Amino acid sequence: LAAEEPADEEFISVYPDDMTVVCGDQSSRLTKREFALFCYLHERPGVTVSRSELLHSLWRDENARDTNVVDVYIRFLRAKLDEKFGVKLIRAVRGAGYVYLPDEKKPEK
Repeated sequence: LAAEEPADEEFISVYPDDMTVVCGDQSSRLTKREFALFCYLHERPGVTVSRSELLHSLWRDENARDTNVVDVYIRFLRAKLDEKFGVKLIRAVRGAGYVYLPDEKKPEK
């Protein structure tokens, strides 16, 4: 793995060079878009980010603005991270967007 970015909660590590997220002894490699979305939320822990902000910041294509593309990519992230790691990292805030707010407990090893 490439150089490690400082980890939050000391159990999530982000490796930008190969777009990998590590939790405990599990790792998951993300696509370029998934990684960009994860990092955008990860850099703002506890802050609710609206779908429109995510679309504006990550999808510059005007055609994507009226779609559910953010919801689809959040679902991809949850499948690759939350389900695999056994810890909830990204939460929906009804009517507002999404927030990176990891479970308080570390995953069991």
